[in-house]
Amino acid sequence: MNKIPLDLHCHSTHSDGIFTVQNLLEQALDKNLKVFSITDHDTLEGSKELLSQPEPPDMSFIPGVEINTGTAKTEEYHILGYFIDPFSETSLKKTLQYLKEARKKRIIKMIEKISQLGYQISLEEIINRPEAKKGTLGRPIIARVLVEKKYFPDVQAVFDKLLAPGTPGYVPREKIMPENAIKLIVQSGGVPVLAHPFQPFTSWKKLEQDIKKFVKLGLQGIEYYYSYNQNYPQLIEIVSKYQPLLKQLVQEYELVTTAGSDYHGDRGVLGTALPKEELCKLYELKKLKPPLKLNLKC
Repeated sequence: MNKIPLDLHCHSTHSDGIFTVQNLLEQALDKNLKVFSITDHDTLEGSKELLSQPEPPDMSFIPGVEINTGTAKTEEYHILGYFIDPFSETSLKKTLQYLKEARKKRIIKMIEKISQLGYQISLEEIINRPEAKKGTLGRPIIARVLVEKKYFPDVQAVFDKLLAPGTPGYVPREKIMPENAIKLIVQSGGVPVLAHPFQPFTSWKKLEQDIKKFVKLGLQGIEYYYSYNQNYPQLIEIVSKYQPLLKQLVQEYELVTTAGSDYHGDRGVLGTALPKEELCKLYELKKLKPPLKLNLKC
């Protein structure tokens, strides 16, 4: 089965990545990726900047976004949205702006808690970071500051001890439910795709039931090809066990499969690959013909 090198899931300084859009594009070109999408958390600004640049001769852009969902107390699925026009005013864009403002309020509370625990960190340090000035504020920025100050050996250690749910520095973030995220993406003319379906994971039964429910609401794809070994190595056994069942579900509901690295710059490795027929299906969902330069022959 022929595959095409691409990446449909990565993050820039417009959310919690450490590289600018331009830098990510340069890295993607160095890796000879043919299709590239920036899917920043809860913002279309990364896609807007990417699409403002001329497409390279051998690469095509797909605008994207990743919406974190759940309640204030629970983290649920992440929903990717593709082919949404980042230059248009939509109900999704208004919701994302609201979520961005909620993120800042949450970060302020987290810094207060962390400072009370004895760590020397201030709001000014966070908001003056390059990735914070352009994008939405997120926990990885706090983690990077604490690592640079030698409090922790790496970002994952900060999350494990301080920033994950149940740890002393954690503050729940206001989110929307996955059902609402799917509906907003559909209303905005986009293609909703379930990101890294095994994160979070409680049981196969729940994941199966939720996917079936989401399909009825408009879910059109699953991020089937995902770098769990780079981002969630603790899930490798679960993925190996249930990936065949997920494949059956994908086939039963005729869902498109996508591929992404979830690259943040200090987590993951940019670039992956997707079977050409699946990339064809992704374009077909929007009734688009793939760019001729991709030579897909759909």
